[in-house]
Amino acid sequence: MHKPGRERLAAVNKRDGLESSKPGELHTQLAQKLGIDILGRKWLPGDILPSEVDIANTYAISRPAVREAIRTLAAKGMVEPRRRRGTCVTERAKWNMLDPDVLSWMFATKPDETLVKNLFEMRLILEPAAARLAAQRRTDAHLEAMSNALKIMGRETLLTEVGLQADIDFHAALMAAAGNEQLGALNASIGATVALSNRYKIAHDILGRDPVPAHMAVYEAILNRDAEEAHWCMQYLVRLAVKDLLHMDAIEDLRTETIIP
Repeated sequence: MHKPGRERLAAVNKRDGLESSKPGELHTQLAQKLGIDILGRKWLPGDILPSEVDIANTYAISRPAVREAIRTLAAKGMVEPRRRRGTCVTERAKWNMLDPDVLSWMFATKPDETLVKNLFEMRLILEPAAARLAAQRRTDAHLEAMSNALKIMGRETLLTEVGLQADIDFHAALMAAAGNEQLGALNASIGATVALSNRYKIAHDILGRDPVPAHMAVYEAILNRDAEEAHWCMQYLVRLAVKDLLHMDAIEDLRTETIIP
């Protein structure tokens, strides 16, 4: 039976980047598209988004799906309803910049240098400190998890999903070894940053050097309970990662001569 309405819906959704065989998934795709547009400054803080009806018509999806997408963005602090005005884009300071979805949307297009610097400054603050604690508090189980991740990274490389997951697992095991629940709560954000930056580098052929030796140095320092060495090696690892990502000779405010030669 011919269904022109359904075909039109599929055609419009595909045109605008919303395509799913399951209608319930469309609100997730719409939230992603709107989130990327907000991050890309199509709408600025203080701007009012198109009405629910207009968005539904533009993307040929149901109004309940639009409402669910808006709720998703509101939960991440990116928009808020304004009585008698509509849905307003909030100030960036209110956005949950560590939300894994928001991080993913940031890397959907070429990330700007400020974003990259901010994320890696966060990693430079958190991960070396976590490595220092891990050297003091790690258990055999933590060491085994890190060692297994390193073996997989070396065998599979970061060009495979298995290798990419092993990199995430290494950092997760290290954060767990720090023995701090509050630091551990940031593991999803750290893991998302690691995964997204790696995937971006692979997609743009800027993967850079073999990451295993730098990770191995961190592991060996933790194995030997050398807290200061673990701190330094993790700092070195993060600095190499940001240097490769930006594909530049130096990043001045993230650089010292002894860390990045």
